Amino acid sequence: MFRGLTTLFRQRYLMVTLFLFVITSKYVFMVMSGQTFIPTWVYGHLTPWQTEIKAPWNVLSADGIFEFLPWRKVVMEAVANGYLPIVNPYAASTLGGQPLLANGQSGFFYPLHWLFWILPSSYAPTTLMVSIAIHMGILALGTYQLARRLSASHVGATIAAIGFSQSATLVTWLPLSTHLTVLAWLPWMWLAAINKSYKHLLLLTMMSLLAGHLQLAMYSLLTTGIFIVSMKKPLLQSGRLLTALILGLCLSACQLMPSIELGQQSHRGGVAASPAGYAAYISNAMPLSHLITWLSPNHFGNPNANGGTSWMLTNSGVPNNYAEWALYTGVLIPILFFAGMFTFKSLHRDHKVIAFIGVLALAIALGSPLCAAMYYGIPGFAATGNPARVLPVLSLAICLLAAIAVSRVRLRHLAFGSVVLLVITGSCMALADQTIQKLSLPRDVTSALSAYAILNQMPMIGLSLVLCVVCIRLKSRYPIAMWVLPALLLADLWTWSASYHPTGRVADAIKTTPGIDYLKLNAAKSPIACLVGNWSISSTSPKGATLPPNLLTLHHLHDIAAYDSLILRKDKEKLENLAGTSLMPPENGNLMRVPTIDVAASLGAEWFVLPPSTDVPTGWELAYTGSDMTILRSSTPTSISMEPRSLVTSTLRLGMFLTILLTAILITTTSPRANTKLPSV
Repeated sequence: MFRGLTTLFRQRYLMVTLFLFVITSKYVFMVMSGQTFIPTWVYGHLTPWQTEIKAPWNVLSADGIFEFLPWRKVVMEAVANGYLPIVNPYAASTLGGQPLLANGQSGFFYPLHWLFWILPSSYAPTTLMVSIAIHMGILALGTYQLARRLSASHVGATIAAIGFSQSATLVTWLPLSTHLTVLAWLPWMWLAAINKSYKHLLLLTMMSLLAGHLQLAMYSLLTTGIFIVSMKKPLLQSGRLLTALILGLCLSACQLMPSIELGQQSHRGGVAASPAGYAAYISNAMPLSHLITWLSPNHFGNPNANGGTSWMLTNSGVPNNYAEWALYTGVLIPILFFAGMFTFKSLHRDHKVIAFIGVLALAIALGSPLCAAMYYGIPGFAATGNPARVLPVLSLAICLLAAIAVSRVRLRHLAFGSVVLLVITGSCMALADQTIQKLSLPRDVTSALSAYAILNQMPMIGLSLVLCVVCIRLKSRYPIAMWVLPALLLADLWTWSASYHPTGRVADAIKTTPGIDYLKLNAAKSPIACLVGNWSISSTSPKGATLPPNLLTLHHLHDIAAYDSLILRKDKEKLENLAGTSLMPPENGNLMRVPTIDVAASLGAEWFVLPPSTDVPTGWELAYTGSDMTILRSSTPTSISMEPRSLVTSTLRLGMFLTILLTAILITTTSPRANTKLPSV
């Protein structure tokens, strides 16, 4: 019986299928049970729901409900009503709306979203979770196939698929759906380049660009280009692959052209490369001390655990979000990676290209002089804001090299690699301790912080090392023993991710209050101002915030404020001239703020939403008061006149024309020709 079971499990594809199924089943189960990564806990930090705080504040995750969910809902409603979602009419309402389709993160042209567009808009929260499940499967399968193409064993390829798909560089960004939708195609693009598959590379390039995150898509294109140039191929084949990349760019013209024009017109866009701009850009690079998080993910704290404490600081001492420098791929990956370093001489050319790309990504993330060449040399790169966004490329390269090492590593390699890992870990810990000592925290907290984090990881580090030794010794006689390693890695990453992401219920994604219901009944077509005050990208939740920009969009209410980065330059100047003060926060990617009632009135608002129990100023009509909010109304709202705007529809028309034309040409030229050969007589 035992021999029969062993024979069964030796069918490697059965084990591979099982692990890939388990990876995706977690997200499928969440869809079926009504759970979601949409940060519904954000509501508890806003005054209408302030008694419902269930998770610490995380401003980056909050974008999932302030931006991505409203954008998805408006797009679905526009398609249901039979028109293109060119604008979001509920944001910047006194300006006539805010560009939506030109905002690539709306994802309107992305083919895998087309199925969602035919659904009622009430399914918008569910579609975001379904998209995560689909793309997680695509990414895991692509990573597995790429690792196998690079001669990794089935076990090694499965480890790579688990390590990359469940890594911190992906999991921390799940509330912002476009991060995963772009990265899902990265391993497939590398695979297409290695296989010299021109048609596949063309389509994959298009999918990556339409998926919605242009910075990550740019990294995908650059690294794929390195593959094409570096691999040993005839010049003609390399030229055809590069042509496929260019044609993929052209096929994406329907999205790229409006997005580029919006970037030029936005008050945040059109950033010229300058020494001051480069200094600000490089200040967001990952400090060398934070490499310790590759092995100890919570070394500087965790924003979603232990009260939401996280002390990640930039080189200039400014706090940074945990997700920006998230590097954890599980304990097993670094162990295998460093053990595999001692088999480097036996690596193939493709493996060394992977290693080169990993070194390149690390150099960019750390803010090396290479960043200057990209900042000044690549058009538009000056507006990307953070060099550490390249970390997913580094994670993929490391996972692939660890996968290749699985079948090559011997006990001596494991011993040497463990020593190197110990030395590097000790050095990073020393640097991390210096960073922690700079924090304005009590001495007992700073002395215990890093020690607690690394001690918390010691059981997993010890278990991983022991199981690696046991599996390497047993793999010749009992190959099935090697499958313990991917199971251990999956358990490690799932345990960590459970502490990072508080999940919510789909039913709670769009919440209402009596005050919101009052606005829907009485102010459905009127401009509304929600006084937010100073909204900052920080680790503390905003005080006295009622309904931030885009939240009214979920209820079809017209907000005079909007998402900051999408406000056009000329509109910003007009609004600030009317208000007599700055409305745009200093940080990019933030929310427009309306600080006072007088400012809101000067911008054309008729209704004003304030925190509850606010004293009513003289001359204003109290329309509603409750435990959730106070609503005032102006009897004589100010009417502001704005010049007619195209909102980038001209480039949209041209981009759609080019996409349709190129698609027709490619279909015509690549379709199989009819067999016209006449039969012989």
